[in-house]
This record gives sequence, C-alpha cells and structure tokens, in this order.
Amino acid sequence: DPRLEPTSSLATARMNHQVTVVGAGPHAGKVVVTGGMSHDNIGAGAPSGVALDTVELFDPATASWAAGAPMPTAR
Repeated sequence: DPRLEPTSSLATARMNHQVTVVGAGPHAGKVVVTGGMSHDNIGAGAPSGVALDTVELFDPATASWAAGAPMPTAR
C-alpha cells in the first residue's frame, strides 16, 4: 500500500507549476517540478505572481530535492 510521507520543501515556493514523473533515462522515477508563478518571496526572491524559469528534481530514493538546469523561458 503506497503512502504519502512528508518530505523537505521545494527551494522555490510556487503555484501553477507543472509536475512530471520521469519514466525512462537517467532520471527515471524522479519527480520534476518546472516553472509556475512565485507564490511569495520565500526562496524565489521575487514578489508573488512572477513567472519562474526554475526546475527542481525530487529523488524518492533519497527523499531529497536538487536544482535542475533553468528553462530558457520563464512560464
């Protein structure tokens, strides 16, 4: 029975972002969070509602987040 467990927070607070589970390749099984809008100025260093170009990867094996390469365009 899979359970959801709390883990560490994203480095950048965000809303309206995209979440994808990678199915193949070197990042298979990791969760990728991309873009969205800044939720507040915690971590993002920007006021609410600013489009983000940041990417964060969650590794369930280590229960940790890592920064990915930024997107060319904030969205």
